[in-house]
Amino acid sequence: MSLYEVLYGRQVEALFPPMTTPPPLPMKRRIKRIAPLHAATISAVFYALIGLVAVPYYLFIMYWAHRHPGHAGAAPPKTVSGAIVLIFPVLYAGVGWLFGFVGAAIYNLIARMVGGLKIEIE
Repeated sequence: MSLYEVLYGRQVEALFPPMTTPPPLPMKRRIKRIAPLHAATISAVFYALIGLVAVPYYLFIMYWAHRHPGHAGAAPPKTVSGAIVLIFPVLYAGVGWLFGFVGAAIYNLIARMVGGLKIEIE
C-alpha cells in the first residue's frame, strides 16, 4: 500500500471516517399570538375557494328544482341561478373573513391565559 493510496484512496476513509452531522433535535415552539387580520384574509380566500367549488352543486339543485317544481311550489326563477354564481363565493368569503378574525381573536385571548399552542419543529 503506497502513501498515495493512504492519503487519497479508500484507505483515507478508513483512517478518517467522514464526519456526519447529528440529526437535528426537534424544537418545541409556542404560538403565542395570531394576527387577526392576516388570519381573516387567509380564511376569506379559503372560504371563497370553497364557495367556488360549491357553486356547481347549487346550480344543479336550482336546475333540478326548475325542471321539477313538484311539492315545493313554484320553481325558482332562472335569474336566481345566475345570482348564485356571483353571490355565493362573495358571501362565503365574507363569512370566512368574519370567522377567521373572530377565531384568531378568541385564540389570542385564550393563549394569553393558557400560554399558547405548542408545536414541534424539526
